[in-house]
Amino acid sequence: MKKNTFAASLLALTTFTAGWAIAAAPQIAENRIAQQVKTLQQQAAAQPGEPAPNAEQLRQYAVKQLQIDEVLKAAALRAGLDKNPDIQARLANLEAEFYAQAYAQHLADQVSVSDAEARQLYAAMTQQIQLQHIQFASQAEADAAIESLRKGLSFEQLMARQTNGSSEANWLSLQQLPPPIADTVRGMTRGQIQPLPLGNGSILLLKISATRPMEDAPPFEQLKPRLIEQLQRQQAQQTILKLLQENSIDPN
Repeated sequence: MKKNTFAASLLALTTFTAGWAIAAAPQIAENRIAQQVKTLQQQAAAQPGEPAPNAEQLRQYAVKQLQIDEVLKAAALRAGLDKNPDIQARLANLEAEFYAQAYAQHLADQVSVSDAEARQLYAAMTQQIQLQHIQFASQAEADAAIESLRKGLSFEQLMARQTNGSSEANWLSLQQLPPPIADTVRGMTRGQIQPLPLGNGSILLLKISATRPMEDAPPFEQLKPRLIEQLQRQQAQQTILKLLQENSIDPN
């Protein structure tokens, strides 16, 4: 399905199974067919420009695909593959992954996103910034630098004292920044300074020196569904992170 177009996949399966005797084909429950049709519709929608198959084509394809799976599954069980330890382990892993993904989606679906929250994310996503940063080798050095800033030293003066300081002249969007920096910068305002711990124990001190709206940004209503989905995923991820921590698991 991924390498071929949806229409080509339909034709390939029809051609492959042409002439098969289907009188004794297994019966598939309607809820399974409906779920498979939904999956096929999602796959077809992900291929813009391709003609969308009609509902009857989708149903026929879904039924035949599920019947093939059932026939081959029955053959695998007769061959005793369900007793193979490697296959049992693979099945257990697939089942765990499936339920993990289903639970993550379940959490996301329960999140209610307000119009104001979506607009706040839209403003962040369609904003361009100029960023200044200084990297310190340790938390102690970063703390000393932050204390100097509190006492009145400007960020520019602090940069002049450091060898690992930089000021970005180009305008950047959050999408152009590495994810850890983008996550830290998101929600910051012009002039605000924020530390970012790095994996090697060093600290990156960030400051937004200037902001402006992105030119030719898509309108809010066009991006609203994607913004809501992103906020739902973020909230679900926080719940999952808390659950992992309660079970003594560090996801990093």
